[in-house]
Amino acid sequence: MATEIYGPILPILLDSRNANSVVKGIQSRMFLESGGTLTDFTPASPLAAISEGQGYAQAELLYYLNSLPEAVTIQWLRTLGVQRKLGSRAEVEITFYRIPGYQRPVTIPSGTKVYANGGQAYTLLNQVTITNDSATALAQSERWGTAYNVSSDQINRVSKRFLGLDRLTNLQPATGGQDLESVNDMKLRAFELFGRRNLTSRSDFESEVVNSAPEAELVKVLSYEERFGEDSRGVFIVAGQANGSPLTTSSRSSLLMGIRDRVPLDCKIYLTPPTILPIEVVLGITWNPNNTTTFTDTLASNLNQTLADLVNPIALGLGTPLSYTDISRLILSQSDIVEILVLDVKERIILDSGSDTSCGRFAGEGIDDEVCLYEYNTVVSKSSQGTLTPTDPTSAYRLYKATISLTSTIDYSTLTYTYDNQYDLP
Repeated sequence: MATEIYGPILPILLDSRNANSVVKGIQSRMFLESGGTLTDFTPASPLAAISEGQGYAQAELLYYLNSLPEAVTIQWLRTLGVQRKLGSRAEVEITFYRIPGYQRPVTIPSGTKVYANGGQAYTLLNQVTITNDSATALAQSERWGTAYNVSSDQINRVSKRFLGLDRLTNLQPATGGQDLESVNDMKLRAFELFGRRNLTSRSDFESEVVNSAPEAELVKVLSYEERFGEDSRGVFIVAGQANGSPLTTSSRSSLLMGIRDRVPLDCKIYLTPPTILPIEVVLGITWNPNNTTTFTDTLASNLNQTLADLVNPIALGLGTPLSYTDISRLILSQSDIVEILVLDVKERIILDSGSDTSCGRFAGEGIDDEVCLYEYNTVVSKSSQGTLTPTDPTSAYRLYKATISLTSTIDYSTLTYTYDNQYDLP
């Protein structure tokens, strides 16, 4: 059966000529109609002035003629009630710190301006009073735009001095700022909505999540039956950041509101953040120092980065198994590697956030302050060469620790490098 090939609809040009081609066409017609007697089209000649004036006037008409299809489209969208997104302001939580030793409360009133390193201005939405070491308040950007979605620790100035105030910062990035929607983006969004008034497919729901919550790096949509194994009408949405952090409260609210308006009344909607499963890798390889100019620390760092790029929620996706074969093949593809001696891939057991153990958030037995024997859900080694599979489709793997040993094929000396705590657990 023949394969159908699709392509985008190209813009319609009613007349593709520009001003220069129009002027040349007029001058050519003058020359031909005069029987070759009118030949002086130099810049200072009257013929050049006449032809250029006529040509540019015609080019102006062509410009508006070619704009007609777009104007008709926009007017049609206006008639159908489509509106252009004007953008939105960013919101950010500001933490204020009191000078150590200062005993009186420090009050910063609502409406106070604070500033980021790039000059972006934000206004406090409520009053904040520091009675202990620090206090927080919500601030909103002065204007709309993504430029106000500054990263953490960027807001550090206040519009005026307050007695007892030591410093301020934003511990989390600012979110929610959006730019004015372009005409092309508006048209694309409008035609997508016309194509599907209601959400029906997985891609419909995934597109809605991305549009409503731009900070969602991990998105997966499951039916109620796929998630819980029971036949019921519902949609289970997994959305969050790459480290497992949930969406902001405002994003969750707007997302759920937008989805519930476009599904049947008896369809239940579930929204949950992804679960990130920490992976520990113990890698031992041999390498030949005579065949490379790479230093051992650079080689180890490159191997750690290779593992981090592979064992990553964005690269793997939610619910995707992690194969020993894929890891070993990627390591052996490095030009400096001769042989893999040891390759253990382990999934650590995460305890509840309130658990207080000698091994932190992970299950394990602490031997001393430096050593902890962790417990693992699954271990894949060179001898077993199996596959790690997430406990459920809402989980994804991420590299947390890598221990890399490099053994020289010349003198068999071994150097070991450890890369620990490579991300913060949410």
